[in-house]
Amino acid sequence: MLNVVHYRVKIDHIQEFEEVEKQIAGSYKKAAPTDQFRIIYRGTIGNATEFDVFTPLSKFADRDGENPYNKMATEQERLTRGARLGQYLENVQTTIEKPTGGSDHSNARRPVPARLHARDPDPRSYGR
Repeated sequence: MLNVVHYRVKIDHIQEFEEVEKQIAGSYKKAAPTDQFRIIYRGTIGNATEFDVFTPLSKFADRDGENPYNKMATEQERLTRGARLGQYLENVQTTIEKPTGGSDHSNARRPVPARLHARDPDPRSYGR
């Protein structure tokens, strides 16, 4: 399973958002966890202010435990980055997705989600 966080970034803060994400990626790279990854996708068609961040989730109970990021960055780094992100975001939505293919993805570095969560179930509202 994958934990998917969908960010909608304020258009005038995309560069700052990407800077914070690079800092978070640096924390992951420095810690070099073998059981963790963090993949970021940015929309290229449509709304280019939307980013999706994928992290592994082996079971639902993992959400009850400590966030692995807590072990990769100091409390001060997490607080600073969290405050900065809060200034740059319009919307945040978290979903849990299951990768396609039905294969064990524990060794995969880049699993593909089965679907991305629809933001608006009413297609008539698009383009308004």
